[in-house]
Amino acid sequence: MSPVSIYMFLVVLLVYALSSPSSSAATITTAANLVYAENPADSPAEKFEGALLNAIVFVGLIALVTFLLVLLYYYNWALLDERGQVVVAILKWTSVLFSPNI
Repeated sequence: MSPVSIYMFLVVLLVYALSSPSSSAATITTAANLVYAENPADSPAEKFEGALLNAIVFVGLIALVTFLLVLLYYYNWALLDERGQVVVAILKWTSVLFSPNI
């Protein structure tokens, strides 16, 4: 196994071990459901509109972050120099944004 695979496995084990049983029943907010959180009492039309809005926001966020990284690369803000900290910060921000808020 590669070191990355081992690290990912350890992270999964830690998240599983540290998460409380009651947190699985709570609504998890991610970038995929920023606008609309589905409610079982909502009509199918409301669920469709909410899903469409969530998809638009999610794709917009992905496009924005991708455009920002390409723009930084275009202006020679490489990952390996001292200015690369901006790119690393953006990558950390997106990993926090697209992961569940537990």
